[in-house]
Amino acid sequence: MLLHYSTIFTLGMLSLIKGFKLSYYSLSTPIFIIFVIGFLPLIITYVLFLEKDIKLLKERDLKQQAMTQSITDGLTGAYNNYYLQKQLKKLNDTSVLAIVDLDNLKPLNDTYGHLAGDYVLCYLTDTIKQYIRKTDILCRYGGDEFVIIFKDCALTDAKKIMTNIRQHIYDDTHSFNGENFTTSISVGMCDTNQHTTPENILQCADQALYQAKRQGKNRLSFSQSESNTI
Repeated sequence: MLLHYSTIFTLGMLSLIKGFKLSYYSLSTPIFIIFVIGFLPLIITYVLFLEKDIKLLKERDLKQQAMTQSITDGLTGAYNNYYLQKQLKKLNDTSVLAIVDLDNLKPLNDTYGHLAGDYVLCYLTDTIKQYIRKTDILCRYGGDEFVIIFKDCALTDAKKIMTNIRQHIYDDTHSFNGENFTTSISVGMCDTNQHTTPENILQCADQALYQAKRQGKNRLSFSQSESNTI
């Protein structure tokens, strides 16, 4: 782009010199004619380059928008399952994975309507984003399930973050269309140092989540190697 405008400047100077040469041979030429001769090609060239740059910027923005939409969940704004699968392949052995399940979403939808359920899913996404680190990744895994990848994070640190998230959600009361209700989450967690494939890691966290649901929901559960539930 800088090359474009340096070219415009050069053309403008050449055109201006041409205009002054004309005035030298015809002293009666009005000054505004000289400037028209000098600057009109410059203006035309500038407009053409500007139009081209605007078109390139629009094309770049459209490509970026399409890329963002391809990896983003349309409702919550979290990353989608496609992006999750790509990230799982990049995990190292110092990460922690958590599956977060919104408790009782179906009864909530049946009682208050699907818009209330959508509202809570978006609320859950926003709440999680408040607590996780910038390096962590939040993805919507399914209808009422999310996956958080804690990159380069000790399991104890990930536990603290998830404990705060769970408590925050449990303590909140929601108002929707004049109705008040509360909700909670169940969480299954697994570190990655003993698992070699994305399938193994997800299965480990899913088993921990099942344990949390079976023990009454609204709690955190860890892989069997941790044998712990909060």
